[in-house]
Amino acid sequence: MIVSMNFLLVYAHNEPKSFTASLHNAAQSILTQQGHQVVTSDLFGVGFHPVAERYDFTTLSGEHYNYMNEQEVAAKHDLAYSPDIIEEIQKVKTADVVLFFFPLWWNAPPAMLKGWFDRVLTKGTAWDGNHLFSTGLLRGKAAGVVVSVGDPENFYRPDGLHKATVQQMLYPLLHGTLAFCGFNVLEPFVAYGLTAANDFGIQEQLRDCSVRLSNIESNPRFIYKF
Repeated sequence: MIVSMNFLLVYAHNEPKSFTASLHNAAQSILTQQGHQVVTSDLFGVGFHPVAERYDFTTLSGEHYNYMNEQEVAAKHDLAYSPDIIEEIQKVKTADVVLFFFPLWWNAPPAMLKGWFDRVLTKGTAWDGNHLFSTGLLRGKAAGVVVSVGDPENFYRPDGLHKATVQQMLYPLLHGTLAFCGFNVLEPFVAYGLTAANDFGIQEQLRDCSVRLSNIESNPRFIYKF
């Protein structure tokens, strides 16, 4: 029996016809069919502002300006953040599982998504100096990434063209951001070889992603579990 969960899908691609969009749409469909509650943050679609600035706060401490410290002050003052940040923080708070859908650009997530992490996973709501990793403020939640790349899988090996696996490239995100905040981190799903993929290959990868997600409640595959 599948237990209904709350999913937040954070989707970061500027092309609605991209394969990343297809992965997101497939995930939304299969999770909804299974009875889960699904909410999407379409970062490019809503024009999410990725740059961390003073206007992210409705009040400032008056001391020497430090963005991270202001995040903590805002958290203590009934979430004194800008409305767009509050909206995303509330989505994360409600979610049991957060999934990030993005292409690999320069061996990393797009800047738009990096800005979401900077502005939304705030000091005081996602972590603080006394609450990291196993005691992170988001402990008990799960997070995972669904990544699309142009090159074939054999390029992403220590002896391949890129000299590293995709999971190694994403270490700063998987370890330094998600696990840091206390998330149980799922094994990444990576769709390879999209530059030269034919229709059969594309459909096969969509099916593989759907199968992985359909088992996310009954048979999760974690790389960090607190």
